[in-house]
Amino acid sequence: MKRIFPIIIFILFYSALSGQTKTNAVSGKIIEATTKLPLEFAFVSILQPNDSLLVSGTVTDKNGAFKLDSLSDGKYYLIISLLGYDTISTPEFSLPIANGGNDLGKIFMKTSGLLLDDVQITEEKSTYVNTIDRKVYFPEKDIQAQTGSASDVLQNVPSITVDEEGGLSLRGSANVTILINGKPSQLMNANAAAALQQIPASSIERIEIITNPSAKYKPDGVAGIINIVLKKNAKLGFNGSVTINASTLDRYNGSLNLNYSTGKFNISGSYGFRQNYNQRLKTDTRTFRDSIDGIPSNFLQSALGTGRSYSHTLNFGMDYNLNKNNSIGLEGSYLVSTMRRTQNISTFISDTSGTISDYKTVRNDIENGNEAAATIKFDHAFKKEDHEISFDAGWGNNGELEDSHYRDNYFFPYTSTYDGHTAINRKGNNYTANCNYINPISEDMKLEMGYEGEFLRDRLTSSSEHYDPTQLNWLSDNGKNNTFLFRQDVHAVYGTYSIDIHKFSFMGGLRAEQTFITSNLLTLDSIIPNNYFKIYPTAHFLYKLNDSQQMSLSYSHRVNRPDPDELNPFPEYKDPRNLDAGNPKLKPEQIHSVELGYQIKNNKITFIPSLYYRYTYDAFAEISRYINDTVLLTRQDNLATSQSTGLEFVFSWKYSKLFNLNFSSNIFYNTIDASNLGYAAKKSNTAWDAKLASNFNLGKTTKFQLNGNYRSSMLTAQGHTLPVFFVNAGFKQDIFKKRASLTITASDIFNTQRWVEIIDTPILYQELIRKRKSQFIFIGFSWRFGMIGKKSSNDMLFDNKM
Repeated sequence: MKRIFPIIIFILFYSALSGQTKTNAVSGKIIEATTKLPLEFAFVSILQPNDSLLVSGTVTDKNGAFKLDSLSDGKYYLIISLLGYDTISTPEFSLPIANGGNDLGKIFMKTSGLLLDDVQITEEKSTYVNTIDRKVYFPEKDIQAQTGSASDVLQNVPSITVDEEGGLSLRGSANVTILINGKPSQLMNANAAAALQQIPASSIERIEIITNPSAKYKPDGVAGIINIVLKKNAKLGFNGSVTINASTLDRYNGSLNLNYSTGKFNISGSYGFRQNYNQRLKTDTRTFRDSIDGIPSNFLQSALGTGRSYSHTLNFGMDYNLNKNNSIGLEGSYLVSTMRRTQNISTFISDTSGTISDYKTVRNDIENGNEAAATIKFDHAFKKEDHEISFDAGWGNNGELEDSHYRDNYFFPYTSTYDGHTAINRKGNNYTANCNYINPISEDMKLEMGYEGEFLRDRLTSSSEHYDPTQLNWLSDNGKNNTFLFRQDVHAVYGTYSIDIHKFSFMGGLRAEQTFITSNLLTLDSIIPNNYFKIYPTAHFLYKLNDSQQMSLSYSHRVNRPDPDELNPFPEYKDPRNLDAGNPKLKPEQIHSVELGYQIKNNKITFIPSLYYRYTYDAFAEISRYINDTVLLTRQDNLATSQSTGLEFVFSWKYSKLFNLNFSSNIFYNTIDASNLGYAAKKSNTAWDAKLASNFNLGKTTKFQLNGNYRSSMLTAQGHTLPVFFVNAGFKQDIFKKRASLTITASDIFNTQRWVEIIDTPILYQELIRKRKSQFIFIGFSWRFGMIGKKSSNDMLFDNKM
């Protein structure tokens, strides 16, 4: 941390000196013409009228506000564009403004007309946008997003990697918080990977990567926050869309989105259906030493599995403006899913004397899940502009039942067939209560504070039984039956203060949390409490070097709390040779994160490099140990420390109207100290990943896209993983005057996707290979319909304060 303060002092000192030089600035707010609500992420470009030369540009914040600095004297005009709205051009104005005011006031945008091809977009939306505390990715140009799920979109987002099970990693860390529309989602609590595979990619408006979140957000997650913002249709009248997709691997999905708005009242709903079919191959090769005589033994297990899943997703939203100062809203979601899975597993164990064991397992699983969530909210706006307070209360519920039947057929030594049955039942509830207060002290200063409460309740029950052929009856395995109760209450208060001084912006915050955690091992009549109080500071600095360049610096203290599965000590007996269990004494990870960023952007190129450093103590690590000579137990333990230093950069190049390129890469040096767990004091390596997306506009209505993803070998506490590489492609053709689209996507064209993990310790060497059927083609059709207010070709409302 000592190295950070000189950088901060330098930025503050340089900003103060620069503030003595007079430059022109223009500000304003972009407002939706009918609802009078601010429009976030509208693109504002300032041009010279004589040659229409682009001088600078920016995007609006959540209050619809924008500000363009460092402008020379002269004549200018603005072009403002946002998807779904008429692109508008302001009247010409001169700088400096005669009356000394630099605020253009409110600029009103109207929704676009009935036919999509009537909208003339003069400024194409960027794929990436960088703000003071986050990077924003817009997936609308990602053809893969037209047919896939949220997981498919996320694997193309810079910094994010998706593994074979759908698990996410951000900058090499799997400990990341996932939010939906800026809030925790019950859909993510039980199984985030499964939930993301059920969200239609076409419903996503943008994805925000927040590596150093402000104090307003929960500090959970090592690497930060992935915020998935879903689309909200703001058009007047009744409108919607229908999408249907089918693939060569017996996969199908479809969605229906409907919206009705009068301006004062808005109601929306969506329904999505998905059927997936998967084939997976897993091989597990081990060499281990007997705990008594040290004789090496070999273990070989191969598993071929198929799975078919079905899911139905419902979303509902309603907003009502009671008057110009008060509004209420209601949101709800429901997901029901079923997975049917079959596995054929062959296991062979031998040593120097010959075969020890040879058997085959046939397993049939049924997993049923349902998740529901609802939120009610109230917003009040005070007389002063942007002075507001909001309240919301949420409820969530999830239930999951994993029912597994298996049969072991022994060939050597020969014994009778063993039939087993396990059932794991999870039920949980999540309650939230939030209050957020915003006070714009002045045009350049803002204070935000609030309270956030989250209350989790989980119950996990596991039961096991086997069939006794002598009694012709099922007998309970009492030693494997257990119940685990989990309770977590978090009370948080936070405050942030932000200020803009000429080219310099600062946002600082503090978050205080009192956490109460109780792990109740009901079967053992044992209660393990873990209560603690922590303060989490955050700081963000932004300095605009000139019209096209800016620098940023940020710091945050974060925490990663273990979830119920990671605390539940009772193992899952799905496979008698491989057990997974939690650790009730697992402590939360504590993370200090620092990031230095730079951005250069013009009408052709966007380049965003970031240098970051993370220091973690009590870091989580997945550790595998033999609890006897044949059974391997895997659970989480706390490492002494973990450090990661990395360089990430995002590059976007618009070569012409026919071709543009997006490239991103993350290179990081990782050091792990696992000496407290009995391993080498320190291990380190350099890892990297890269993503390339090439977009070709073959015509006004035809697009082609080629995506490549690569992830290098990565370090683990006991070994490393091998590289992963794959290529996807997509084709999109707009038809019926752009009211419909035909999409074709091809996944893993060269069939290279596979995941290999190696454990290399003095006791155990293991090579685990997973491969799924990832080479397939999707064909999709999307149709957009609706009636909205008719527009005039040059309609624009402009509240001119000049």
